[in-house]
Amino acid sequence: MVELDWALVGLWLLGLMTIEESGLKEPWSPAKAQVVVREAIRRIVRRIPRHSLGNELKKAVRDGHLRKGSKKARNWPHKKKERPPGVPKTRMATKKEVAAAKEVSELEEAA
Repeated sequence: MVELDWALVGLWLLGLMTIEESGLKEPWSPAKAQVVVREAIRRIVRRIPRHSLGNELKKAVRDGHLRKGSKKARNWPHKKKERPPGVPKTRMATKKEVAAAKEVSELEEAA
């Protein structure tokens, strides 16, 4: 429960930072804001020159795109759903296969 409380506090702070920078003109995107903050942290850790967090958060708004279909095809490749193996197909060995098996058996006994 405590972890959930802190996650919500973090989300609220992220929202406040984003809304403050964007000026409440457009609805903010929690996912985009989270990506911006994570990238800023990575830049700090790697000591890469960083961009202004405020300028990046201004871009973390929802897009105005109206989707016409579902998002089902996102995040490819999908996990493969294989069928479980069925009953094995068995058959009698041919004369050639029996002869080959005897030959291998005789070679193993000789060794």
